Amino acid sequence: MTANKRLKQRQYGGQSMEKRRTDRRLKLVAAAKVVMGEQGFQAATVKKICSEAQLTERYFYESFENLDDLFNAVYDTEIDRLRESLLKAITDAAPEPEAMARKGLEALFGFFKQDPQAARIVLIEIYSTQQDLMRLYKRGVQDFAELIRIVLDRQFKQVKKSSIDPALIATALVGAATQLAVRWYLSGYEQSEAVMVENCMLVITAMSDKLTA
Repeated sequence: MTANKRLKQRQYGGQSMEKRRTDRRLKLVAAAKVVMGEQGFQAATVKKICSEAQLTERYFYESFENLDDLFNAVYDTEIDRLRESLLKAITDAAPEPEAMARKGLEALFGFFKQDPQAARIVLIEIYSTQQDLMRLYKRGVQDFAELIRIVLDRQFKQVKKSSIDPALIATALVGAATQLAVRWYLSGYEQSEAVMVENCMLVITAMSDKLTA
């Protein structure tokens, strides 16, 4: 077989085999977000996802072992999007802890309100799959707790010799914000984003005031 023939076999429409495989994987991830984000993980099937992606089912197993494996890819994609949104908001905020926290919360609740599919996957459906709990904790709690610890670093420095553990406080704040977000999503976004931010800020400012007292 000549080099030209081998090249033609590896390319189709000007795209390499690897590029086409990557594109199919991205289509499956996007389709799974729609199906799982609207119907839930338990209702999702390979057939439904492939139909949404407009791909034959044989391509599913080209990239994923099973639905749990695909869910991991969707979850990681949405968590990365959320983290990027929070980082941008915090970075763009005024360099005071309260201002940074407020901007971070606005980004958090705005993300969930603007993308209900992502909200359902990150807040609800994660508990419907066979997940590694340590992996879930690190991706969904620990990484975000570290962001909060950085934001409130000034207050933590003032109490570094006490029994206060900044990592525990940050984790508690992540838990509070997450549970508020879960309640908000399940209520059909009953309250406005502004109300959610203000109520969550009460928890943060109460803790901040206690640290600086």
